[in-house]
Amino acid sequence: MQTQHIVSFYHVARLRSITKAAVVQGLAQPTVTSHLKKLEEELGVSLFDRIKRPIMLTSDGAAVSEMVAPIVNGLTALKTHADSQGRDGSLTIAAYANLVLHYLPQVKQRFRTEYPNVHIRLLARTHREMIQMTKSGEVDLALSTPQSVPDPALEIVELFTSSTMMLTPPDTNC
Repeated sequence: MQTQHIVSFYHVARLRSITKAAVVQGLAQPTVTSHLKKLEEELGVSLFDRIKRPIMLTSDGAAVSEMVAPIVNGLTALKTHADSQGRDGSLTIAAYANLVLHYLPQVKQRFRTEYPNVHIRLLARTHREMIQMTKSGEVDLALSTPQSVPDPALEIVELFTSSTMMLTPPDTNC
């Protein structure tokens, strides 16, 4: 049983999508599908009901999911610990597309001058995706707008406030 097969299964089970799981892992969708097939063959059970959308766990799949979650979380913690030794590591940041495309690349460059061995990954996501990814630990931090109802599962730090103004030509009566 290969670790990558278990990790792929974990992400598909959690996200209910082979495509989303592939994106999270930085893999192609056919690769994740292959991982699932090999794991099912090795275990001798069907882990997903692939007819329903979104993809659903079978009862065997739910049992396997409960067993592998601590393993995958432990592997993630082990990797984080290994990465944190010295000044090596990785940092994954989710933000709105505008920030990722126009503002964060300059911040990333400045950060890299001080921490050249830290791999930084910027992900453009919606607010909802950022909340989910932050809660699941898929990202180290997310830059988003405030929630109308704060989520106690998240630590929220206000970085700045902004205001929006309307600009019109001088002869417009607004």
